[in-house]
Amino acid sequence: MNQTGAWAWHHTGIAVADVDEVLEFYSTTLGFGPVFEARGMTDLISQMTGVVGLTADLVQCQSP
Repeated sequence: MNQTGAWAWHHTGIAVADVDEVLEFYSTTLGFGPVFEARGMTDLISQMTGVVGLTADLVQCQSP
């Protein structure tokens, strides 16, 4: 909460099987727009998890 006693939504993270399908939904239905994308983050994700060859795509969107 801030000094006025109000709260604000900062961010939410979700894991999905098909980032492009979810991005389409968030864009067309909810009006969110991508502001950052990192595709094929194999090295970073493998290092973080210890699972060789594991990959991930990251898309950050901004609410309307």
